[in-house]
Amino acid sequence: MNKRNILVVILIITLFATSMVAGREMFYDMYINTYPNVKDTNLDICICHTNPNGENERNAYGMDFVAGGYELKNIEYMDSDSDGWLNIDEINSGFHPGDPDSNPANSDKTPLILEILKPASGEIFTGGVVTIEGTASDNHQVEKIIVEIPGHKNRTLKVINGKWTMKVMFETGAEVEIKVTAYDRSGNSITASVKIKVVFEDHLAPTIEFIFPQEDATLESFPFVVKGRTIEKDNSTELVEYSLDSGESWEKASGTDKWQFPVNMAPEGVLEIWVKATDTAGNISRPYKLKLKIQLPDLPTPKITYPLENMVVDSKTLTVSGLFNKPATGVEVRIDEGQWKRAKIDGFLWMIEMSGYSEGEHVISARAFDFYNRKSEIFTLNFVSEPRDNKPPTVTIIFPEQDSEFETGYIEIKGTASDESGVSRVEIKINDQPWKPVIGRENWYLRQEFLIFGLNTIAVRATDYFGNISEAVQTSFTILEPLKFTFGKPDESLLLEGKLNISLNWNRDLTNPPILKMSGSTNKFEINKSKDKEWIITSKLGAGVTNLEVNGFFIVNTKSSVSIKYQVAVNLTIGSDVMFVNTDQIKIPEPALIVGGRLYIPFRSLGEAFGADVLWNSATKTATYVIGDYSYDMTLNSLIAKINGREITM
Repeated sequence: MNKRNILVVILIITLFATSMVAGREMFYDMYINTYPNVKDTNLDICICHTNPNGENERNAYGMDFVAGGYELKNIEYMDSDSDGWLNIDEINSGFHPGDPDSNPANSDKTPLILEILKPASGEIFTGGVVTIEGTASDNHQVEKIIVEIPGHKNRTLKVINGKWTMKVMFETGAEVEIKVTAYDRSGNSITASVKIKVVFEDHLAPTIEFIFPQEDATLESFPFVVKGRTIEKDNSTELVEYSLDSGESWEKASGTDKWQFPVNMAPEGVLEIWVKATDTAGNISRPYKLKLKIQLPDLPTPKITYPLENMVVDSKTLTVSGLFNKPATGVEVRIDEGQWKRAKIDGFLWMIEMSGYSEGEHVISARAFDFYNRKSEIFTLNFVSEPRDNKPPTVTIIFPEQDSEFETGYIEIKGTASDESGVSRVEIKINDQPWKPVIGRENWYLRQEFLIFGLNTIAVRATDYFGNISEAVQTSFTILEPLKFTFGKPDESLLLEGKLNISLNWNRDLTNPPILKMSGSTNKFEINKSKDKEWIITSKLGAGVTNLEVNGFFIVNTKSSVSIKYQVAVNLTIGSDVMFVNTDQIKIPEPALIVGGRLYIPFRSLGEAFGADVLWNSATKTATYVIGDYSYDMTLNSLIAKINGREITM
């Protein structure tokens, strides 16, 4: 037997596939002769293959071409690519019959033309059957017409010679909108509508039922909504109206068959609500009446938001402002025992200019009133009028502290400010940016994002109600660059020998040393601290891929990783007791043999060549390779092997 060399490569499997190449010339001549209009267009290609040059496998059109006996005419009225378009329509329109993404629907943007000829908008019908007809056209084809009529199922119609028609039976009179929509095959659509009235002979007016509130109910809050319904046998209800003043004036309710309307305010006592309805035949019902008891809620006391309690003012005119709530409609204000004056209202805000007070202590009073001139309880606030205060406020920065360090991101800056006359505003200046307001005054804060590495400075100042501005207080802190770990390149010459020698660097001091983890084909390593912020990591590699990951912490966690691939090629010669591992020559205890068409090689020698720990369990007669995190088990006289416990059949 001649000696043959056998190459064993671990972890690399390459599959090669062969493909058939079809000729193009015969099909192309037939194709151009059958469809000469495609010459020199984007369809001047081999449209039956996935490759326009006629190579690779056939597409759906090509499969139908074969099934159709290699006759193009036999498949013209098929939809090979299932995109909703016939092959001949796509070819004539310049689209690919074997590509579902290429069809006229993706390029046709021409709108349809739709017209409703009957009935005319506003037309009145006294019978139950109405004929609806019209015309529709498109640059390609009108796919369908959909007619929508309230109370009826949608109807789908076909267009014949540009026309469409249908009849609909109405069982009750109503004012309805008929909506017609036309669609083409490209998804374009157009809608037209008409409104008509169907009236049946009817001399009975609608009847009305109240749903909410119940008769003689007591209501305490506004607004409330009155709800009800109408009952009409032959025609539909066209209008529902209500009156809150015994029929002197009427308002339109929302809805007809089911209706409702709000009652925003009413005086205390008995309220009588009248409701009447009109149907499409013009019959008007009598007024239906609902009696309710109105018990108005108490008026909320308004609030004074400016000036502040015990605030010191130095001007002769004071702008007083605050808030109020419904059902109040306004606020009136006075100073001490002076006259009540009505404030200006803006939504739920009120404001008034007050003057004529002397130096010293004063009391501001505010009360709310409603539509019926009821008065709320009085809100009072004290203030002091005295000459201007020239002393500026005091301001402090509590956080961040001077010379502190942070990662990039948001920092909540906070502090305090105080002044005898009150702090009106606090402002902050960050580095060279303009001054801007913070949130709060006496206890203030601002959540700010910092992205600039290095030294950052903030300054804060406060202003009192007399306009005195404090000197700015400052603090500086450092925004650190993000923590980064960097792996060097492994020593290539050692890597060929299955030895790892790689450096790890990081860019700044850490609270604790980095945590290093190795997994994959090797999980054992040694660390040598070569210098500050640098380690040299060494390891004996096993065949395959080893992952090296580092995790460090300063203020936030930072991770980095690198993968090292160690490939082992083992070359044995049948009958020789020498094998080559990569470029090294190693003597083996027994030569490789071929017996009965099967290759036999020394198990331990091969495993050690891969860098594996080779184990033998005499009780189970199982041999094992352990390469890092991976184990490979084979049992004597068994076809079942295990990879990390997962069974495979050899």
